[in-house]
Amino acid sequence: DAQAIALESTRKSESAESGMASLRSQEKIWAAAAINTKALNAAVEEKALSERSEAEIADFLQSLSNLSAPTAALAAKRTERDAFAAMLASPSLSGDAWAEATSTMDALNASVKNLADSLREREVSLASSHTRIDSTIKAAAEAKRQSSALRESYHQALK
Repeated sequence: DAQAIALESTRKSESAESGMASLRSQEKIWAAAAINTKALNAAVEEKALSERSEAEIADFLQSLSNLSAPTAALAAKRTERDAFAAMLASPSLSGDAWAEATSTMDALNASVKNLADSLREREVSLASSHTRIDSTIKAAAEAKRQSSALRESYHQALK
């Protein structure tokens, strides 16, 4: 009887050990799956950030190419103003002609100021876009690094 009980106890112990090994194996698989889920999420985030940075770069380049016309307009208006200023230096203007020329000069100065202010606003906007692009690219690089590290951890967890 004692021998039968000992034999039954040994069998139950072996069965429990076998069940524990199976549980450890399942736990390892679930841990690897959790890591893989994180890796997949990081890869999706990296792709989204990369696509966003590409769109931001395209917008930046378009905005940059749109600067040439306002820059040329400002240069032309400055040239016009400078030529008019040279004409004002002529001593032949007097009375009403002088007053009209001064008003024209004031209008040219205002136009140059408005064009320069508009160009500065565009430059500030471009600088802001540049900063945003840098930030997005850095975030995409970090997501890619994290995704790679998690994929490596996933493969290690399966071993």
